[in-house]
Amino acid sequence: MRGCLLASLLLIAEVTNAHTTGTKSNSELLKTALNAFPNDTSELEFNNLAALRSLDLYHSLERQYTDKRLRTVQTMLASIGFRSTEIDQLVLGSSRDRQGIGFFGAISLHQTELDELATRKNLTAFKFGSWVAYCKGLGEEVCITKTNGHLLFGSGDGIKLFYAVSRQLVPALNSNANVESLLEAAGPGALVLGFGDSENFPVWTMNCVGHRLPISDTLLAESVVAFAYGVQVQNARSHVRICIKTRSNAAANVLGGVASAVGIVNALPAKLASQVSQSVVVLDLSIPLQT
Repeated sequence: MRGCLLASLLLIAEVTNAHTTGTKSNSELLKTALNAFPNDTSELEFNNLAALRSLDLYHSLERQYTDKRLRTVQTMLASIGFRSTEIDQLVLGSSRDRQGIGFFGAISLHQTELDELATRKNLTAFKFGSWVAYCKGLGEEVCITKTNGHLLFGSGDGIKLFYAVSRQLVPALNSNANVESLLEAAGPGALVLGFGDSENFPVWTMNCVGHRLPISDTLLAESVVAFAYGVQVQNARSHVRICIKTRSNAAANVLGGVASAVGIVNALPAKLASQVSQSVVVLDLSIPLQT
């Protein structure tokens, strides 16, 4: 996402070996999201909030670095009774082609007694085909529904979109061959795991890595199909893998060469390695964490 919670892991943290990976269930929540989100989702980010909260400096990191949209979503969910500390994991998505819908996402919680919550918060029940969603007001702000043991949230139109995907009226994100392969390559079990299309890549590079590549945004957009990133933390270092799917092997070789030459994070004491295989550039960054 453009604000990039990833920055909190790159710049300052105090970690122990317990934070090496996310929990097993992150793959389950991601699976739910990939099955529920539309295939024109232009960006997606998974955050293992429970693991991030266990970092000693999490609250200061959250204030300084958390993506504004993530903060907005947490406030929105709090308005219908979900405190941020109850949210273990969250997948947040958006679609450039569906801007009127706004954010949509999936969350896992300590407990998900939706009926009890709806009664307590005076939420309104709406039927979407065979689904029941609980909404604040008339559903313009936020609605939430339960599927596969997880909760999906969004505006009323967002829930309608999820329902359309479930009925195969709209293709699901998992029908995009690039998404799952890039996320898998970027690192299952990561504390932060994200995906974006070509238009998001230049902005993400600047906001999350801190430097633009010396290539025009237009050329980047023409060269890059999609990208994914994953963050692991081990031995007081953050390990960031960025996987970039390009339109050709030639484009991959050029992009990999430029990234290596620039050092992409030359303002940080980071190690960078790059490799190119079948039109995919893989950048591995290893960055020491300040305690």
